[in-house]
Amino acid sequence: MARIITSGFSLIEVMLITIMLVVLGAMGWPAMQKYFWQQQLYAGGEQLYAAIRDARIQAISLGQDQWFGLSQAGELCYWQTENQPHTCVADSSAASTPANTPANTPEKGVNLFRLPHDSLLLSTNFSPVPAVRFSAGNGMAGFSAGRFQLSHKMLSEQTVRVIISTLGRVRVCISGKKSHRFAAC
Repeated sequence: MARIITSGFSLIEVMLITIMLVVLGAMGWPAMQKYFWQQQLYAGGEQLYAAIRDARIQAISLGQDQWFGLSQAGELCYWQTENQPHTCVADSSAASTPANTPANTPEKGVNLFRLPHDSLLLSTNFSPVPAVRFSAGNGMAGFSAGRFQLSHKMLSEQTVRVIISTLGRVRVCISGKKSHRFAAC
């Protein structure tokens, strides 16, 4: 008599399992994509918060006013003059040079922060210059208090705000869906 070996999976069983995995993966993809977008937004908010705090610390440690904001070209940087720079340079060594040296002319600011993803949008409520000024020595913002608001193109319901008070306190919060990373605004 012929003996039939029945070990392993049949082709039909393998195909059914594969189809089920594909369907479950397709059902979970939108939630996974939204999670990635949220992580991009959160990372951008944390990096923006760190860059603003670094500009405040520079004002205290160097004893010079530090401005942090948008250049005329739309880049985020910091500078030491009252004039908004035209562009930002990538040289971080220019941050420690005196205000009258060529590295810190009104035409150039020091590039301190770049948005980590192209899908992040930045807005601010500072005027007339879209920047915050930290005073020398004490790091107070004074009348240039305000906020930077970061949003994601694909997440219209969430924004991360970095708020600077008149005393120079920098805090970060989130509006929209609550997060365990940031306080609610």
